[in-house]
Amino acid sequence: MHGLPLDLHQQVCSHVVVLPQLVHHALHQLQIRNQKVFEQNGPDDPMLINNLAFALASANRLEEAEEIVKKINLDEVSGAKAITLAATTGLLLFRTGFPDRGRELYQLAIRRANNQQILKYRVMADLYLAREELIANTPIAHDAAAVRLAKPRS
Repeated sequence: MHGLPLDLHQQVCSHVVVLPQLVHHALHQLQIRNQKVFEQNGPDDPMLINNLAFALASANRLEEAEEIVKKINLDEVSGAKAITLAATTGLLLFRTGFPDRGRELYQLAIRRANNQQILKYRVMADLYLAREELIANTPIAHDAAAVRLAKPRS
């Protein structure tokens, strides 16, 4: 039984069978929810486009993410949307092999969040920057992650 007690082995096997069904159901529900949001906001909503690009980039579907980001009309983006777009663009740059430019965009997002006093977005940009530094294994990755995680959040 692969070194597992029979009861535990049965539980693991049942999860292996059920898990794909649960994932499929969850993805279907997410698809329905996203379709409703899409219908309400329209295909040109910068945040929907940004969120799709972020999801694609996070899944390393970089060419698709880049094509999606190109659809955003930058003249319509300001405030919190500009913060998230800068961070998503930073993510894309990290993932496509340009960590220095990606870092600059994340730092821009952090500055914008500070200037607009949106703590949540600043913290998120800090953490995602640390994540991308670690994933890219940049020379400053561990130091940058330690600084970001130790940074006061007030």
